[in-house]
Amino acid sequence: MTKISRQPAALPHTGVATFCKSPYVFETESINVEDINVDVAILGVPFDGMTSMRPGCRQAPRALRDASGRFGWLGAPADSPGFYDIGDNAKYMPNVRMIDAGDVDVRLDATEARERITAHARSLVDRGVMLASIGGDHSISFPLIAAFGRFDPLTIILVDAHLDYRDTSQGLLYTNNSPFRRAHELSFVKRIVTIGARGMKSTDRGVPGEPGAWQPHFSHGTHP
Repeated sequence: MTKISRQPAALPHTGVATFCKSPYVFETESINVEDINVDVAILGVPFDGMTSMRPGCRQAPRALRDASGRFGWLGAPADSPGFYDIGDNAKYMPNVRMIDAGDVDVRLDATEARERITAHARSLVDRGVMLASIGGDHSISFPLIAAFGRFDPLTIILVDAHLDYRDTSQGLLYTNNSPFRRAHELSFVKRIVTIGARGMKSTDRGVPGEPGAWQPHFSHGTHP
């Protein structure tokens, strides 16, 4: 079994920034869940070329890695103590083994960026690790979902105030308005469950009865 380790950097601001100070393993071909005992792989996606309002989330992977340094114990190569939640009086993620798989080497060309995102994500998913991506605008959801074809049929749970289900935006199919419309068109996606949507536009819904149209089924929660 290959032993992975991380740099000795106790204080949050020390060392090279990885997510929660977890070991950095960029060569995905070397990742094997049985060999190096990995549960979760963090993948940065520094792309915001399809945002229609406020750019900047291409910087998020670096910012989140810096911010996560204060939770460095979560990235211990083995026997992580987990995170104690005072509100729930419970410990979460104990013994979760995490690596930082670096960033997708995105390009300015949106089509090539999507292809690279899918390829990099699939290289991790196909090795049996849980993929957790950080950074990027909403458009990256589609190429990430496209990497999960081996899990046919797939149910997607979307927690968002918006559906992101518009067919096109200014004639473009792959903007941050449309990732879940495109995901719906993937043959292995069975259903998409949205939690927290506060409203929708007619352009998001489509024409009821037509292929790809969003069919609403509302469930009203209660507040304590």
